[in-house]
Amino acid sequence: MVIVLVRMGLVSVEKLRDARPYVIVGAFIIAAVVTPPDVLSQLLLAIPMCVLYEAGLLLARFIKAAEKNEPELTSKGET
Repeated sequence: MVIVLVRMGLVSVEKLRDARPYVIVGAFIIAAVVTPPDVLSQLLLAIPMCVLYEAGLLLARFIKAAEKNEPELTSKGET
């Protein structure tokens, strides 16, 4: 989802990076509501959610860098 938001231009990678603490707290709140009252279950749900968010940020950064380099490659090839 993070990659789609960045690709569509709705949000920047920098904004998502700044929102990281809120996403981590939100992941733990969602995990606390969804799982039974067990710390291990909460961690087993919240940690993969945080890892997926970080992976999305990493991939979005690479996609954004590739989009910036793409016009340079096409303009050099045309001239």
